[in-house]
Amino acid sequence: RSGPFREHLRAQIAMNIYPKVGAPYMFGLHQCSYERTWTTAEKRLLQEIGRRLEDGLTALLIFRDLRTSKTQYQNVIETSNEGIWMLNREHEITFTNPRLSEILGYEKNEMLGNNLKNFVIPEELPDHDFQMRERNKGKSGHFERRLRNKNGTIVWTHISAVPLFNDKKEVNATYAMVTDITDRKKSEDELARIHRT
Repeated sequence: RSGPFREHLRAQIAMNIYPKVGAPYMFGLHQCSYERTWTTAEKRLLQEIGRRLEDGLTALLIFRDLRTSKTQYQNVIETSNEGIWMLNREHEITFTNPRLSEILGYEKNEMLGNNLKNFVIPEELPDHDFQMRERNKGKSGHFERRLRNKNGTIVWTHISAVPLFNDKKEVNATYAMVTDITDRKKSEDELARIHRT
């Protein structure tokens, strides 16, 4: 890259990510304020984020490309590395895939019909309510959310949620992809601990 940006570039780290469909992407970080050497922990964190991006891009690209193929779409949903749920307008769960059961520890029939807030830890409920209002307004959202696993542990997730519209262009459901980022959060905590010492 040319221009002022390149003149101020002091260090960079990057990797290729390969979704299962479409072209590869490059994901990286730039350091412009000073020269630096990336630590092993920072490299691991970048690789972990890159793998999550690969999974998310794969599902999103396939969702975009295969809308007309119900059978193929269903196969992708069932085998996705991302958890997937659908909610009705009252935010009750109407669909889950097997990966979501793995993330939260609940069987499908334990989640269906439940209001999503039953899986959100209390501290997250104000922002959860805000996000649900945003979906009902027809707005998409990308955010982190702590959810409660059936075994009592807390699972850090990244959620990409989009509203779904009926023929009258009214919001009648929400489609969301759920990525378990618990390991990434542990890596970030470890990095913070190292930098404090």
